[in-house]
Formats: sequence, C-alpha cells, structure tokens
Amino acid sequence: MPATAQAVDVDNIRFGKPDPASFRIVTELAADSDFDAFFLDDPKRLVLDIPGAAFKTDAFKPENRAPVSAFRFGTPEEGTGRIVFELKKRLTIKQAFFLPGKDGLPARIVVDVIDASPAVFSENIGAVWQRRKTGGNTAFILRASPPAADAGMEKAMAPRPQATPATPLAEPPPESIAEIIADNPPPEEHAEIAIIALPSRKPVIRRYTIVIDPGHGGKDPGAVNGKIYEKHITLSLARQIKKTLESTGRYQVHLTRNRDVFVPLRERVSIARKAGAELFISIHADKIGRRDVRGSSLYTLSRQASDKETAKLAENANFSERIAGIDLSQQDKDIANILIDLAMRDTMNHSNVLAETLLKGFRKSKIRLLGRPHRSAGFAVLTAPDTPSVLLEAGFVSNRGEAILLSSAAHQQKIATAILDGVDSYFQKLEKAALH
Repeated sequence: MPATAQAVDVDNIRFGKPDPASFRIVTELAADSDFDAFFLDDPKRLVLDIPGAAFKTDAFKPENRAPVSAFRFGTPEEGTGRIVFELKKRLTIKQAFFLPGKDGLPARIVVDVIDASPAVFSENIGAVWQRRKTGGNTAFILRASPPAADAGMEKAMAPRPQATPATPLAEPPPESIAEIIADNPPPEEHAEIAIIALPSRKPVIRRYTIVIDPGHGGKDPGAVNGKIYEKHITLSLARQIKKTLESTGRYQVHLTRNRDVFVPLRERVSIARKAGAELFISIHADKIGRRDVRGSSLYTLSRQASDKETAKLAENANFSERIAGIDLSQQDKDIANILIDLAMRDTMNHSNVLAETLLKGFRKSKIRLLGRPHRSAGFAVLTAPDTPSVLLEAGFVSNRGEAILLSSAAHQQKIATAILDGVDSYFQKLEKAALH
C-alpha cells in the first residue's frame, strides 16, 4: 500500500447476500479509494487494507454476519486503515469492486465471497486482490506474492514498542455476536441488492490490449495465386478482426500496418511491445507445392527458437529494456539472464494456451483445420519475450478455392468470430486462474 494517502472516512460496514451462494461485505466510504484484500490462516481471516482510512466507530450497524464471526478495525501502521474479518469457515473471493457514490448512495468497496475447499483457501494465502486507480479506471490484480504484513499480521495489529503508542484497534459494540444476530435476524433473500443498487453490468470493464499483425505488405506480396495476393488477404482480415474484437468493448486493438506498406519483422514485435500488448496475433496465408492442401493452422514459438532468442537477449550488454515489467538495467547480469529465461518460458506457456483456445474457436465456427493444426516454428514475429504470441496461417493461397474463400468478406468474418471466441476463452482462463 502507498506510504502516504489522502484521508478517506470509512462510514459503515454492512453485510448481505446478493445470491444464495454468496456473502457480501460492503464498506461505505466518503470518497474514492484503493484497497487490498487478502486472506490469512490460523485463525482464518479476511483482511481489507484501505490507504488513508479513518474510522467512525459509532457508525457501523450490527447486521447478519453469516460466515463472519466478528470484525475489528483500526490503523496498525501510518497511512493504512485495516479491517479484519474473522471467518467461521474457509472462503474465497468471487469478485471485488468499487462503486462510486451516486444518487445519494455512498462510495462503496464491495467484496463477494463464497465457500472454498481447503486447497483453494490454501492457494489464497499470500495472494492479494488489489484495486488501484489508474487514469480514472480501476484494475484488479491478483499477485502471487505475500502482502506487506503476512506472517507478522498479528504483530502489526498490536501496539508496537515505541515512544508514541500505536493507534489501538477499535472494536465493534461490546455485545456478543450471538446477541447481535438474535437482535438482527437475517434479511430476506436479495434484500441487500436494493440497498447496494448494483448496475446491470460491472461498473468497470478491463480492456485488454491486443496487436494484430497483417503479414507481408508493400514490396513483399507473400503468397500469390493469379491476382490474389497474401498481403491483401492479411490486411483485410486483420481489419475485420480488429473491428470484431473492438465491437465488444472488451479489447483495444492495434494493427502493425493499416495500409499496403512493408514493415520489418522485428519492428512488428517492437510495435506490439510499445503498445503494451497482452496478446500478439500475426495473420498469414500459406503456400505449398501441393494445390489440394487446404485448412488453417496456428504456430507458436518452438523451444529451440526460444532458447536462441533467450541467448540473444542475454547478450545485450546494457539490458536497457524492461522484460515482463522488470527493469533489467537494475539487475546483475546472471540474475537478468535467469529472469529473461523465466519470462520466455512463461510467455511460451501462455502462447500455447492461446493457440488451443483459438483452435477451439475455429472448431466452433466449423472452419477447416489441418490434421495437426497446432505447430511450432522459429518465426521472428513470435519472439517477444513477454507477449504471448501466435501466428495464424488462415489457409492456403496455393489452393485456388481456398484463396477465393480467404478473399471473401463472409469467410473473413467467420475467422474473426472464431478469434473473438478464442480470445474471450483465453482471458476467461486467466481470470479464473487468478481467482484461485
């Protein structure tokens, strides 16, 4: 959490059930705020850290707490307000988000939790569900690293030995949890929804950045069959893919070229990295001596090519660039070599997942595939060390019938739809993995 933060009043903490399987924790604030949410074990706790939080101890309403047996709050360290929810059982976060104040409703941090198996709860320990304000938008990141106060949480919550005593934790009203629940029976099912007034869709949509690379161009026509040029097919198809992806509102898409120009291979990779691409898809159409061969295929970087690229990056004497968000110029050369290798391996794994989800999209759209559609090669455009990348061979220009099909708007839309399905599935897998 930031060392210093603008003060924000915590006005209320309340609980409810948005659906039969979930339990909702709502923290009402006087202003917009970041937050960290994470779990601790022995005993089981859910912790919510809010930078700059100040608590109004007389404002909290005792309500039905279901899996929460008790909660306490205070300021264990300067600049951070903390709420600790003691849990009766293992839980995991289903979703967490921020709602701005509107129409008389306060700003709110909403955390929905559901029952978790021992294995899932164990995986939660040391991870943090994090919200940061970025240019007016919000992003939720699950980091596989311990929070600032993990093993020492209880020490952080207790007064520290210092000249000025640490701010003690405020406790809820002194009545027992049993008395609270007895005096405040559970609300009727879904009653909390009306209070929270959630919009029909999530208030913040994460827009992923994707770069589409139309192969060839300019002086490089690619495969040719009569008057049908690969460079024209790839550009037209890339534009259709961009249009289809962006129409969902979930993706921001860049093209490495948007007209008939030649772009060097390494520059295409550079364009993707400068754009902060989370996916890179290079579009091509194949050519082979046998004119009866047809069907689509996908390539990811081969292990041999990956090892060569890793070695090439490691030979860079000044390590002036950032790999996977790490500034290599600040690293010892041996450590930098290890980081590069780890980044390449992780990127290759994600590229393979992307290829498989795209192929499922192609099968769903009933697009013809080669017998072994997922292949590997050392294509230069696949060598970004920290951007999952695939190369699509949409079909064979050498097959006259398929060349005509690839040039048609209807088939290009079919391919674009298949790619949308695959990309959606890829990010859903990542988000599901992050939740667990």
